[in-house]
Amino acid sequence: MIVEYICFVLLVFGNPNHASGVTCPDIEPIQYADITTSTTSPYKVGTVANFTCDVGFKGIGKSSITCLENGRWSGSSPYCTAYNCKRRLKKVEKGRKCRKKCKKDADCKGVFNKCECDDWCGKSCYNPSADCPKLRDPVNGYILESGRSYGHTVTYGCSGGFTLTGPSTRRCRSDKKWTGFAPLCVPYSTCGLPGKESQNKLTPKVIEGTNAEEGEWPWQTLLFHNLDYSVNQIYNTRSGFGGGTIINEEWILTAAHVFNQFPNAKRTKNWKQKFLIAAGMTTFPSIGHAMPGHLHIFEPAAVYSHPNFNEDNFDYDAALIRIGKKLIRGKNDRFTTDRDAPDGRFLFSQYIRPVCLPCMKSGPLDPVDLWKNFDKEKCNPRGKSIMPVLAAVGSHVMVTGFGEKRDHSEDFRYFPSVLQQGLLKIVDDLTCADSAKDIQRHAPKARFTSRMFCATSAVETANVDSCQGDSGGPIVKRIKLNAHTKFWMQIGVVSWGWGCGGEHPGFYTSVSSIMSWVWQILDDTRIGTWKNWESWTKCSESCGGGSRQRRRQCATKNCKGTNSESGDCNTAQCPPDVQCPPVNPPKYGMMTKNPPTPFFEPRSMVKFSCSKGFFLQSGPDLITCGQDGQWNSAEKPVCANEFSQWTSWSSCSATCGGARTKTRKCLRETDLITRILGCDGLVIIYSKCGNSECPAESGCTAGNLCLQGDINVDRETLVSQASQLLNQLFGKRR
Repeated sequence: MIVEYICFVLLVFGNPNHASGVTCPDIEPIQYADITTSTTSPYKVGTVANFTCDVGFKGIGKSSITCLENGRWSGSSPYCTAYNCKRRLKKVEKGRKCRKKCKKDADCKGVFNKCECDDWCGKSCYNPSADCPKLRDPVNGYILESGRSYGHTVTYGCSGGFTLTGPSTRRCRSDKKWTGFAPLCVPYSTCGLPGKESQNKLTPKVIEGTNAEEGEWPWQTLLFHNLDYSVNQIYNTRSGFGGGTIINEEWILTAAHVFNQFPNAKRTKNWKQKFLIAAGMTTFPSIGHAMPGHLHIFEPAAVYSHPNFNEDNFDYDAALIRIGKKLIRGKNDRFTTDRDAPDGRFLFSQYIRPVCLPCMKSGPLDPVDLWKNFDKEKCNPRGKSIMPVLAAVGSHVMVTGFGEKRDHSEDFRYFPSVLQQGLLKIVDDLTCADSAKDIQRHAPKARFTSRMFCATSAVETANVDSCQGDSGGPIVKRIKLNAHTKFWMQIGVVSWGWGCGGEHPGFYTSVSSIMSWVWQILDDTRIGTWKNWESWTKCSESCGGGSRQRRRQCATKNCKGTNSESGDCNTAQCPPDVQCPPVNPPKYGMMTKNPPTPFFEPRSMVKFSCSKGFFLQSGPDLITCGQDGQWNSAEKPVCANEFSQWTSWSSCSATCGGARTKTRKCLRETDLITRILGCDGLVIIYSKCGNSECPAESGCTAGNLCLQGDINVDRETLVSQASQLLNQLFGKRR
């Protein structure tokens, strides 16, 4: 049957107080020198680093530096220069031109120029006392320097919460220019930046593999069995069952099949207690040793498997884990909730960082916002997909995991205590499909789909491959954005294979093929952001205790909490025997008081209304007496006439048997019925005109008009008489 890569791993916990300990940044290797430190990385306060130049080289600068309490080294790293130097132009830094060759000072022009060794340029003429320009501190960082003349080095460092991208040291050259380029200090939340840039060698393997450096792959996580929250369980290297990748501060990307071992878990209330998540772990501490402070443990809050996941052939083999509460070591060697940590969020550090994902609009150095920056068209399989570029045939990629270093079919099974890393190369689809067909002889349901790619060892002399225990872990590719910016992007998820390191390649879920689903899950479940609260409404009372309200709007969706709240206000006691000043009804109106007492005591209300033919043009229709003896509104109501003045009579509609009209306009438009039907009163008056007798041959007589005097048309009779009037006015006139 098809092999599932299921991980067995070890986690170890220690004193949580070490988590906030001050450490100094790692030291970049120095050419022609050895570096020895009194402690291993992370370098705690008091750590001493000693520098020893190789035979034939002498040191320029301090031979040792110490980690200080502010998290900085006491000085910059030294530089080793050769006693006897030869010109080797192939090793000269790109873009640099060597100065004039010489054998002695007399060969050099200028008072200050000397004939001295100029690293790979050999003996050259230059001024060894000339200074390179002063460098500016990087934003959110600093520079340590002991001098700026030839050979002196400067060391870059970053403030808390930031990491260096670029060279950590630069040296002053003979041409008065600094080597390398100015690095940047970027937040730990920046995606795709490894913990140890100088240590990322694309040479090791997973099976029988090479250990990763501490913090080298900070997005790697470990899923391990949870037995009643026992701390002892994490010391068992066989307790793990899968890996995962941190994609932002809340989510982990893994494989769906790693949860097949919990077939009934999601149908029980305690399914979340079946496993825990470890982040920031590279090495398992030995039994009896404390857990390092950078290793964090979390409960899962939710698991979402791809809805199209096929358990038989591993198509759409992807799942998302939303992390829950952070855990720490408690009493009786049981994990307990860390009440000082925010629920459901990673605290990014040198050892915990997100990986970059494909199909993003923004660059790798921009803040990680998968929901905002995802570009669906870049991952559109029917359009111009980015995947062919990322998974180009022959591309080198890196796989990491805590899985077995030998095929599980062998007699001896070995589970590493250190995260393993291995170099693979992408295989063409036709080879992948042929391999899947060959595997069908043993596993008939095996299948290679467009949601997969396969890879094999990039080292011809070694059987590099992922294996049992690496499932759900990342396949990452190093992307070179420009000469100074390189980052790691996850292009695959460890899925399935037939054996480990054998004749068949390993099969991986293509991340670009499931990115639309990833975005949809993040969109459906993301916690919305509220806009700022609006201002409080006016207090209902000026004294004696009132209430007020305010509202806010959800800027996105799925906002937690309420959109309105109430609060007490003006709670000071009101003066005794308080009354509001008397009020009078408006002109052409009336008022009613509740309660119907002759006095206007606090909390009493007065309602205003207008007489027939008038309406409330302005002012309140209801006022309330406050506890302080003041009405809640000082504006007086005004009643206005509902109609405008009558117009003059219109011209007669006919010379005999005709009619004329005069109209007025309804000024009241405060309600829908009034706007449609008009005011309650006459708006048009009809009167007969043209009283002279009509000629007999016309067939029209005054009586036919049916106007025996004035006709006053109001709102109630207008509709019923409209048809008759139109016939009279237009149907029989000459």
